[in-house]
Amino acid sequence: MMKKFLAAGALALAALMPLKAQNPAAALSSALSETGLQFDYAYVYGANGMKINGDGHITAQNDAFRMTGNGLLLVCDGKTRWTVDEAAQECYIEAVDVSNPDLMANPALLVLAMDRYCKNTGSGRRTFKGRSLMAYDYAASRKDVPFKTAEFFFDGSTPAGVRLKLADGSVLELEIKGYKKAGSLAIDPALFTVDTDSLGSDYMITDLR
Repeated sequence: MMKKFLAAGALALAALMPLKAQNPAAALSSALSETGLQFDYAYVYGANGMKINGDGHITAQNDAFRMTGNGLLLVCDGKTRWTVDEAAQECYIEAVDVSNPDLMANPALLVLAMDRYCKNTGSGRRTFKGRSLMAYDYAASRKDVPFKTAEFFFDGSTPAGVRLKLADGSVLELEIKGYKKAGSLAIDPALFTVDTDSLGSDYMITDLR
């Protein structure tokens, strides 16, 4: 569950990468579909006095994404989602229901509809990772959104990170690194699928579709 939430947080951050408007989420759907997004991230998750650190990489376009981090590879083509655990040599395959999205498990859908699932509540300069940055505030407007509030941070027009607060009081901070508009990178559609035959005979494949 935590790994899925980290994916949701990272892709929610991706939603605001190229945007500079007063309400950045209002324009994210067209930006994501036209250009795609690609970036590295580092996160810190804090709860009950404990901290978990990690990093990863994301490529996303439309409702498809490819994410590496926490020892997992998560891949979604918009209809099917693969979760590959290389250490355990396991792969789980699940169907994606776009009419009733599981926003925790399919964060790309949250990215595409951020302006429908969350509401902009304000903006102002705040400190993030020791820097004074412009912050845009969002509050969840649906119970299935995997966070209660979000602060998105920009250094001018450059995205810097996000701070997500859960209902239980825990906090996830994601710092963006090496953001690129992926449209100029000619994204290969094969990035958004997994050939399970290529994983090897030792892998346990669990198809939940």
